[in-house]
Parts: sequence; C-alpha cells; structure tokens
Amino acid sequence: MTEIVLADLTTKSLDGTGVFDELMSTVQLRLVDEFKKNRIKLPDYSKVFLGALDTTMQQSLAYLMGRQTADAQAELLKAQKDLAVQELANSVLQADLLTKQSTKLDSEIALLGQQLTNITNDNLKTIEETTLITQNIQNAITTNTTMVKQQDKLDSEKTLLDQKVFTEQAQILDMVDGNAVAGTIGKQSALYTQQKEGFVRDAEQKAAKIFADTWNVRKSADVATLESPAGLSDGNIQLVLDTLRTGVGAV
Repeated sequence: MTEIVLADLTTKSLDGTGVFDELMSTVQLRLVDEFKKNRIKLPDYSKVFLGALDTTMQQSLAYLMGRQTADAQAELLKAQKDLAVQELANSVLQADLLTKQSTKLDSEIALLGQQLTNITNDNLKTIEETTLITQNIQNAITTNTTMVKQQDKLDSEKTLLDQKVFTEQAQILDMVDGNAVAGTIGKQSALYTQQKEGFVRDAEQKAAKIFADTWNVRKSADVATLESPAGLSDGNIQLVLDTLRTGVGAV
C-alpha cells in the first residue's frame, strides 16, 4: 500500500502539484471566471472562496484516502489472488501428494498382501515339513521295529543254525561243544557204535573160530611135528584170542 505524504496533498505553492493544489487552482479559475461575469459579488467572494477551499481540501483528502484505499484493496486483491494461486498450487501439490501417498499405500498394501501370502506359504511349508518329519519319525520307528524283528529272526535263525551245526556234528562226533551227544542222535550214535562194536566182535569171534578150527584140525590130524604156516602159528592164534578177550572185556 502506497503511503500518503503531505506532498501528495499540497507542495505548499500556488502552482503546486499536490491534489489540493491542482484542484484549488481549478476552483480558483472557476471563481475568477464567475466573478468576472459578475455572478459572484465582491462581498460574497470570500465566503464562496472559503467554502470552496474547505470543500476542495475535504475532497482532496477524500481522494487521497480513496486512492490509498484503492491501493490497499488492489494490494489486498493481489494478495488474495496470490493466496488463491498459492492455495491452488498447494491443492495441486496436495493432490499430487495424496496421489503419491495413495500409490505408496497401494504398494504397501500389495507388499503386505505378498508378505501375508509368503507367511501363509511358509506356514503351509512348515506344516508339510512337520508332517513329513513326523512321518519320517514314524517310518523310522516302524523301520526300527522291523529291524528289531529281523534281528530277532536272525538271532533265532543263527540259534537254529548253531543247533543244526551241533546236530550235524552230532552225526559224526561223540562229543559236541564239550558235551556227550544225547537224545535221539546220541542214542542212534550209541546204537551205531554198539553195532560197529558188534561187527568187530563178530569179526573177532569168526577169526578166533577160524584159528580154533584150524588148531582142532591140526590136533585131530596129529601133525605136531608138522610145521604150521606162519599165519597159523601158535603165537598168531594166541594173539587173535587175546584180541577177542580184550574186545569182549574179558581181560
């Protein structure tokens, strides 16, 4: 707003450039013209002049005040316009900011949605892995149970095989694992041994009979002076008889 100074009203001279100076010059020209035309009498001239002076001063002041008011209004209007322009710019910026915030919010919502999806997928994966681990544990338990059963079976089979080894040994041995063979196999073995001994004893008895018969024949023929074969000598006959007595336990 333009500041009003005294020079705007008057420059304190008759030909001044202030508003009052210029208006008063015009009024004075009008009064002189009216006086010359005898429209204003001399006695009234001072009265009219003072009235015109007062009115001109008021109008000059009113004009300056009005101009100041107009300047103020113009400045106000300019300020209001600038404010409106700034507010419009702010509105545009605010709208742009809101758009960016909305876009950011949409991105954040999308990110949260993706994170939620990832968390859900991770939870499902964890559940699946937990289920798989649980199943693996159950499988391991089942496998262990099976292995224990297989081990028991193997132990049983080994025991059976060991027993079969003893059984097979009992077929050909009298002592198995430091113990005398008993049971059916032991009895069979004892029977086979007795049969074997019987065959031996029978052979011994037959051999002894042969030697005894030979001696009887020789004795009946009275061939004492006759030399007997080396295999049928008295010594050999005695040896056969001794072996027979040993076999039947008559020693």
